[in-house]
Amino acid sequence: MSRYLLSCRLLGLFLGMALPAIVWCAADKTAAPFAGTFTDQRLTLALAESGGAYAGTIKLGDKTYPATARATANGLEGTFEAGGNKLPFSAVLDGDKVTLVSGKATYTLKRVVNPLEAPAAPENPLSPAPSTATPQAPAGAAPAPVGDIETVGPFTVLGSTDSGKTLFIKLPGAHTAEIALTETADDIAKILDAKLSVSGAFLDSRTKKRGGATFSTKAKGQDLRGWMFFSLANDSAMVSAVYARADAPQTELSALFAALPAQAKMQEHRFPDGSGSVDLPPGWTTDSQSLGAPLLVKGPEGQIVLTGGSLLISTPDGRLMQLANQNYQMALKSHDRLAQMQAQNEANWKQRAANNQRQGFPPPPAPVQVQLPPVPQPPDPERDFPNLIFCHYCATPDEAVKDLDPILQARAKRISGIQFTTDRIIESTPVAPNPGIAGAKAAVYYAAGTKTEGTTVTHVRAIRRLECCPIGDGKDTWMLFTNSMGAPDATFDRDRPVMKDIMDSVKLDPEWFAKKQKADTDAILKQGREFGEMLFRRGQEFNRQQTEHFNHFEAQMNAQYQARHDANSDFIEMIRGVRDVYDTKTGTMHSVDLYNVNAIVDGANAAVNDPTQFVQIPLRYER
Repeated sequence: MSRYLLSCRLLGLFLGMALPAIVWCAADKTAAPFAGTFTDQRLTLALAESGGAYAGTIKLGDKTYPATARATANGLEGTFEAGGNKLPFSAVLDGDKVTLVSGKATYTLKRVVNPLEAPAAPENPLSPAPSTATPQAPAGAAPAPVGDIETVGPFTVLGSTDSGKTLFIKLPGAHTAEIALTETADDIAKILDAKLSVSGAFLDSRTKKRGGATFSTKAKGQDLRGWMFFSLANDSAMVSAVYARADAPQTELSALFAALPAQAKMQEHRFPDGSGSVDLPPGWTTDSQSLGAPLLVKGPEGQIVLTGGSLLISTPDGRLMQLANQNYQMALKSHDRLAQMQAQNEANWKQRAANNQRQGFPPPPAPVQVQLPPVPQPPDPERDFPNLIFCHYCATPDEAVKDLDPILQARAKRISGIQFTTDRIIESTPVAPNPGIAGAKAAVYYAAGTKTEGTTVTHVRAIRRLECCPIGDGKDTWMLFTNSMGAPDATFDRDRPVMKDIMDSVKLDPEWFAKKQKADTDAILKQGREFGEMLFRRGQEFNRQQTEHFNHFEAQMNAQYQARHDANSDFIEMIRGVRDVYDTKTGTMHSVDLYNVNAIVDGANAAVNDPTQFVQIPLRYER
């Protein structure tokens, strides 16, 4: 189907996360000084501000506790939830440091700062009023210094672990990939005091401006491996590099790669069917094989980017359920008719048995019990159409969030065992819908929620763009389109620019898409025809089965009637003691002794020398 049809296996991911083509500005630290992430590598405080209140988490080791707080004249007062109990804490801010106190414990935490974000210069009250235009950093600019910047040789250190470092360097005059990689490799070799073996070089085939290579070496007796990523701009190159011990744990590698500028670590991933490409940072993966279907990208720490997602929603009172209800009514009437006939037959037998008893006759043969088909069940959408989603038409995204989301969340839990809940909508903004879709309404939602998988609870934040549009008048079916992104609450602010870069990097081949649209349209028309034919065949088969049931029942009723008739006739003939014999030549009928009828008929035929002239006629054939 088209890239707008979302498979069931993406349903749980669809609920929580995806990225609109908008940029959300970072929180104003002056208006919300405690908003952000603070850590001492043991305890991490992550808070977001909304309406003067703060909400977020406190993480200690591998335990995460929900927290809420409000600013006071002395700092911050709040509570966190642990083991079902709400425990108090307080915090005081001093520059970029927070002193957090809870019970007898005191922690000194430092704000986690994005190395790519330059701090605002202090306002000079004597300088002219600044321009209202927002200054933009030049493309490919080096990360601005933050605090006490660490350097090693000519490199700026963006990140560091026990296993290695993340480095950045600007190379004036390096206007080709070869120059950028060669000079960077030489400088890394100098700081490591080792000779590098460079391999696996690659280049963006579309822009010819981005690329990289891998390298390995041995320094101070340790095997090292590394990666270089460059971006060419004008007559210079911006190069980032990561090196680490060959046996470095994955967690430390992830931390080093996370410190890379997003633009430096993206690599083009082309889809095998030629539908297009997407740029992915190291550690980010996709199992999607085409841009003709929803694109799902997964990050190394549970991040999700989903594009081109859509759901076809059926209404509970649409034509599909109307047809199902009509079939149910027909089946119910047929069942009731057969049941009534059987009940009437049993009542008739009881009446005849009573009459025979009063007259001294033996009871008639018992009626044959006909196996009735099961009682039809009323149509049930989930039981009868497990692969479809049913909800009334939501004309606006707000309706979809209110009425459709709970249905999708319950369905996702049933299918995958993962429970998504939306805890609060931080911000919602109406946006322009797709101009090519009549009646569509769209909005963007920035929300905080919870993902529960077994006993693991993860607090997440997500940005979702939802667009509702009717199919026809919306009475039968309607569509929900979405793009979304999401990540654990603790890393969302860090991951958001990377997720947006992934979203912006999606490139769809127009010629391939035009062919795909035509193929999808043909497939939809074919499916429509096949569905109609299937319903027709089902109707025919239903009618055939009902006719067969009815005919079988009538045949049984006739057989019972004939059996009763023959039994009664034989009994009457036995009481009378005579049987009629018919002369085929004269056409006359004679009554003879029942108990000697065979001998009488055989003798009469022998006397006239004709074995067929005299024929006995049992009473059952005369009545």
